[in-house]
Amino acid sequence: MLDISQLVISYPDKTKGVNKFSLHIKRGESIALVGPNGAGKTTLMLSIMGVLPITEGYIEVDGIKVATKTLNEIRSRAGLIFQNPDDQLFMATIYDDIAFGPRNYGLAEKDVSERVEQALSELGIIHLRERSGLKLSEGEKRLAAIATVLSMRPSLLLFDEPTAFLDLKARRNLIRLLNDMPYTKLIASHDLTFLKEVCTQAVLMKEGAVFSQGLAEDLFHNKKLMEDCGLEAI
Repeated sequence: MLDISQLVISYPDKTKGVNKFSLHIKRGESIALVGPNGAGKTTLMLSIMGVLPITEGYIEVDGIKVATKTLNEIRSRAGLIFQNPDDQLFMATIYDDIAFGPRNYGLAEKDVSERVEQALSELGIIHLRERSGLKLSEGEKRLAAIATVLSMRPSLLLFDEPTAFLDLKARRNLIRLLNDMPYTKLIASHDLTFLKEVCTQAVLMKEGAVFSQGLAEDLFHNKKLMEDCGLEAI
C-alpha cells in the first residue's frame, strides 16, 4: 500500500532531512511515527505527497511511484492533514473548503456535491456545511480539515500532530473517529498516549532514519530505547 525504500531527502544546503528511510505499510494499518523535533517526520510526509523532491530511493502509493508526472494520481490516493487546520481552511464556507480539491480535479458539480456531503456525513459535521472556518472550535476545525482530505477519497491518510490545539473532549472524539476509519493511516505525533489508542505498530525516527520499529506498546514503554532516540517513555 505504502512502500518507502532507502529514501533520502536533501535540503538545498545538502543537509539530509530523511536519510535511508525504509517502511512498508499494508492496507488498513495504522502506524505511529514518533521522533524528536527535527527527526524528519514532517519532511517524510511532505515527500510522500510529492512536495519535496526525492534525492535517492523511492516512494510508492498503491504501486504508483511518487514522481513529477504522477503527482495528480498520488494526491488523489494520499491526503495530508496538517498540524494547523487553519492551513486547510481558507474558503468562505466549510462546504467550499471540502469542495476545493474535487473541483480542482475538474469533477462535475454534482459529483463534487456528493463527495462533500459524504465527507461531512462520515465525520458527523453536516451542521458545519455553511459555517466559516474562522468561527469554529479547534475540534471542529480538525474535523473539517480531515473532511477536505476525505472528499478526494484517498486510500492513505497522513496526520501531522493531529491532537495539537485540541481539548480533552475533542481529543477523545478524534480517537474514536480514527479508530472507526477504515483507511490506511500514518500518524506523526508526540502524544504517545494518544498514539497507543489509535496505532498498534510504531516507527521511531531519529536524524531522518528509522531508529526502531515494532509494537507501540513495547517501544513506548522501553525507557532506554526511547531515551536513546531523544524521547521520553510512558
